[in-house]
Amino acid sequence: MDQYYGIAIGGTLTLLGVLVPTIFNWLNSKGQRKAEEKRYRRELVFKIGFDLWLHHLEFSKYLNERFKKEATMHPPETYVLHFSKFLDLFDEELSSADLEKRIRENHEFTKRIEQLMLELEKEHEVTLRKRE
Repeated sequence: MDQYYGIAIGGTLTLLGVLVPTIFNWLNSKGQRKAEEKRYRRELVFKIGFDLWLHHLEFSKYLNERFKKEATMHPPETYVLHFSKFLDLFDEELSSADLEKRIRENHEFTKRIEQLMLELEKEHEVTLRKRE
């Protein structure tokens, strides 16, 4: 009878010896996957925002040449931050009313960023004029 307890304990310890590292490896790989997804998302947001900014820049140049009218451009940070908030919409399932509310919030967020960037640009111009 004691012999069976020894075998049972040995088998249990063997299973635990295999199971514990497996759980730690699974948790580690899950964390690495999340980190990779975050990194990919950051790269995607930056690429999309910056590409859109470049397209707007080219369009502004075209307008300047064609109509001899200066077009205003927001800095690239505005586009990158806008797309960062925009992608957040796809992280959760939303009803149509919630989606509309979130889109309006994102629009307000983008408008605040644009205002802040314009204020910072004006402050920078004032600083440069004082130095001259």
